[in-house]
Amino acid sequence: MGEPKPSEPSYTGDPTAGGGTSTFGQTAPDLVFANLKQSGREQIRGNIFKWLLVSIVLGVVLYGVLMGIILAVGGPLFAKLEGVDTADPQAVADVLTKMMGTFYLIVLLSMVAQIFITGITEWGQVTLNNNMYKGEQIKVAHGFAGFKQPGAAISIYFSKTLCLALWSLLMIVPIIGIPVVIAKTYAYSCATYIKQQDSSIGSFEAITRSRELMDGYKMKLFLLDLSFFLIWIIPVIVTFGLAMIYVAPYWSQTRYNFFKQLNNAK
Repeated sequence: MGEPKPSEPSYTGDPTAGGGTSTFGQTAPDLVFANLKQSGREQIRGNIFKWLLVSIVLGVVLYGVLMGIILAVGGPLFAKLEGVDTADPQAVADVLTKMMGTFYLIVLLSMVAQIFITGITEWGQVTLNNNMYKGEQIKVAHGFAGFKQPGAAISIYFSKTLCLALWSLLMIVPIIGIPVVIAKTYAYSCATYIKQQDSSIGSFEAITRSRELMDGYKMKLFLLDLSFFLIWIIPVIVTFGLAMIYVAPYWSQTRYNFFKQLNNAK
């Protein structure tokens, strides 16, 4: 049997959704929300609980690492607090100084761990998205693909985080910083997809390509996200978050379809 065809949205020719001739010199991508969402629903069918299992396992790993850092670094110091003579100002000052140093060390190590684990997690989720896009039934092992290419997975996440951190310096003037950071977040949103598609390119090159790919489409993706939020916020609240079992993979897969439509048009 041949490889199953990807479940792609069918082109409707709606000019308001990107139909007609584009600056790519080809037929513009079909970004009709209904088509993207329908494909997303079809692609996640039979894969939801595997997707959820991977997310839970990787989440446990992340919080396990963070708690391990806190206990390993801070535990010994906190244990010494019991023997401090609170009547001795110098002793109290020494302990407080050590506690501040320990706190900063814990924050630094936690940030490093967060970049490592989140980079691995994001890479695995994109792998799942790609497999479902191809019409394949995913395997739990696919979600751990980041451990096979840790350098690529971590470097692209770190690079995006660094760029956004630098742009966030503008937040000192919120009226300028907030719109800029939001725009840049959407500009870089395809970077991991692009990096995984061609892991030979550098992470900053992937970010540049993402920015170019999203040029003129950032608002479109923002509105797609907003449509999910407005439609699903009440069901998520009413079910105390349980609806996210369905919404999270559905939303993630629909976003991946958005990227594939843009990328294929290139």
